Amino acid sequence: MANSNALSSAAPTASARPDWFRSRGGRRYGRDIAVLLVLKLVLLALLWALAVRPAPRADTSPAAVAHHLGGATGPVPAPEGGGP
Repeated sequence: MANSNALSSAAPTASARPDWFRSRGGRRYGRDIAVLLVLKLVLLALLWALAVRPAPRADTSPAAVAHHLGGATGPVPAPEGGGP
C-alpha cells in the first residue's frame, strides 16, 4: 500500500499542473504561430496580386461575332479594355 501512495504522489494531477498554453512559453508559441500564419496569408495575397491576372475575355459583340463568322460588312470595333 505504501508503494501505491508513492506512485500517486509522484505524478502530478491534471488540476495541479498549469496548462502549458497559458504559460509564458505557450503564449510565445501561440504568438509565433499567429505571426507566421498572418505573414503567410499576406505573402500569398501578394503573390496572387502579382502573378495572377484575369484571363482575357473574347469580344462577343454582335459586330465581332458577325466578322468572325465571315458576314461583316464594316470595320470591327476595337475591344474594350485595350486587349493584347
